[in-house]
Amino acid sequence: MSEANDRCPICGEGALHLKIGKNPVEYQGETTELDLHFSVCDACGSEQADATQTRANKRAMIKFQKQVDGLLPAEAIDQLLSEWAITQAQAAQIFGGGTVAFSKYKHDDVKQSEPMDRLLRVAAAIPDAFAWLARRAGLSYNSNGTTSVRPLVIKLAQQPSASAPTAQSHYRQVDLFTTRSTIRPQSSANGDAYGLDELAIG
Repeated sequence: MSEANDRCPICGEGALHLKIGKNPVEYQGETTELDLHFSVCDACGSEQADATQTRANKRAMIKFQKQVDGLLPAEAIDQLLSEWAITQAQAAQIFGGGTVAFSKYKHDDVKQSEPMDRLLRVAAAIPDAFAWLARRAGLSYNSNGTTSVRPLVIKLAQQPSASAPTAQSHYRQVDLFTTRSTIRPQSSANGDAYGLDELAIG
């Protein structure tokens, strides 16, 4: 991908051209290649990443780390909130984590903690547990006595079992109800490009 964009802030003369490259990364012994978003100046040749590109790189790394750690992916959390018919604010009220936590989980801005991940799995697997948490959070009830938040369960009967990454498929397929130990991320040579210096694990 190459597209002329803004003026180079380094030399002030050339135009920046958007690029997407492949960069090998390693996390906890697992390796893959992630898209790396950056720009190249056609005058001085410098490679640089702006805030938007850095965010995209960081999200790709967070997604990979979630898969290695066996945490619920962003898509599953988004599906849960949709099936429960609750907003991100209501999810924070029910499960905790802060007012913007679920927005960050859904966009791969941060990883949810292992306790939060387990709580979401329990609520998804046991509707009564979700209803209890909703009551504790003070959510209203309908006249028929059921909670106004619909506790539905993600169906995983057809989910393939986890398998190691291959050259054809860099990402591991993870059973959403398989828990693994949370492992703190380690910085790498790509730390700056992937924004790990700003990474908040929650």
